[in-house]
Amino acid sequence: MARRCRVVLLAAQGTPNRAIARQVGVSRPTVLAVRAAYVRGGVGALERGIPRHRSRRKLLPALEKQVTEIRLRERVKGPTS
Repeated sequence: MARRCRVVLLAAQGTPNRAIARQVGVSRPTVLAVRAAYVRGGVGALERGIPRHRSRRKLLPALEKQVTEIRLRERVKGPTS
């Protein structure tokens, strides 16, 4: 909570995001997330944990087909004795 508040206070003073990250000891994306949370929900948003929105990596259909074909070929060959 203290770090989040320091991020907001430094941002209010006009400190650049990279400098905030260095001074507070967090990453630049964390600074951006804290600032965005503050804009969306004010001080109350700083009390709660900042939700992470990470998208899952998706396998492209062509790559998925290629992986499936390789696995099937390996299964057909089987282990050698």
